[in-house]
Parts: sequence; C-alpha cells; structure tokens
Amino acid sequence: MVNLAQRGFSELKGITDLKLLQIETERLGRTIGAEIVTSEKAVASSFDELVSPEERIVTIGSSSLCERALVSAQVHGKHPSITVLLASAKPETLTIGKRLAQSSLDVSYGFLADAMRHVASADRVVFGAHLTTQDGDVFAAQGADLLALAAKRLGKPVVVLAGPFKAVGRSTEYYADYLRAIDMDVDFSVDKYTVGIHDLSVVSRDLVDHLVSNIRL
Repeated sequence: MVNLAQRGFSELKGITDLKLLQIETERLGRTIGAEIVTSEKAVASSFDELVSPEERIVTIGSSSLCERALVSAQVHGKHPSITVLLASAKPETLTIGKRLAQSSLDVSYGFLADAMRHVASADRVVFGAHLTTQDGDVFAAQGADLLALAAKRLGKPVVVLAGPFKAVGRSTEYYADYLRAIDMDVDFSVDKYTVGIHDLSVVSRDLVDHLVSNIRL
C-alpha cells in the first residue's frame, strides 16, 4: 500500500540536478496539495451520506479532515451538535471546537474521563486518523482508543475519517514499537484492548464501524 505522499516523493528519485529537483518538488507540492483537497472533499461528501439531520456527535483531537466533514454536514443542512472531548490540557485540544463554533455549529466540551456519559447521549463517535496501518488499525488522537471503546460498549457507531496520505504499508506493531520508544507512559488494558495515555493512541480495527477514506493506492 503506497500513500499519496510516498507516491509523490518516489517520483523525485533519481533527479540529481538541484534546479530541476526544486522545480519538480514545487510542481509535486501543487499537484499533491490539489489532490489532497479534492480527496478530502470526497471524504466529507461520503460522511454526509452517513449523518442524519440533528445528530449528536462526539469527537476528539484536532483533525482538519474531521473539521471539514462536520462543517460540510452543517452546510448541507444536517445541523449536527458536536461534543469535543478533551484528553489533555494542551491548547490545541480546543482548536477544532473553536473553529466549528465559528462555522455556526452547536459545540460543547467535555472531558475524556466522562466519555461514557457523553457517548451514551450521542448518536455516533467521529474522529480523524493520523494513519491507518496495513493491519487495518488506526492511529488517532490521544484518548481516541478509550472513546472508541466506550462507543463499542454502548453500541454507538464509530466513524474514522482518513485522508489520501494516511495509509502506510507497515504493521501496527511496527508503529506501536516506535511509540513505545519515544513515549514512556504505561499502557493498561480494558477488556481485551490495550490502551494508554499517549499523544497518539491505537484504535483496533474491530472498534471501527466505518472507515471513510479516499486512499490512493
């Protein structure tokens, strides 16, 4: 599996002339950028088809694709109400909520520790993927694993949005090993799933009901 960024950079191999390399890099940047925008619009359109009017949605993280999809749903008359769960005190955790509110969505905030209560009153859980592995698992924002687990227990669907550059051709274990090498927080288990408080979390593929993507192979 080759993601969009990998495909682009592979086209630069073998170019030794620095001026030509600069020209080709700029061209690829424009091309890939346009493809990403087009792809994300397609993902947002597919997300629109999943969402019913006046849905209550719980999200976590600061995914720009998730933001685009939720704003698109608002523009198309779905008028979802959004609860943004905060997994940490980092300022960026408030970013998506502020931008959604600026787009006239109904936004509220909650804490990850209260995930069960917020998910219980929601229609679905939605968040963006940082990457998807060849095993089908998803690396997402801190706390997304616990949020997905809460949704699974309560029978609420989990929707993950992934852009064209998010697929990687390596196993989940490869990236999990990498995270363990740079993050010393201790993992713990809930049910059969291993979760942990890291900057990124691993969401098992069997916790995801819909992976909405337009990945280029």
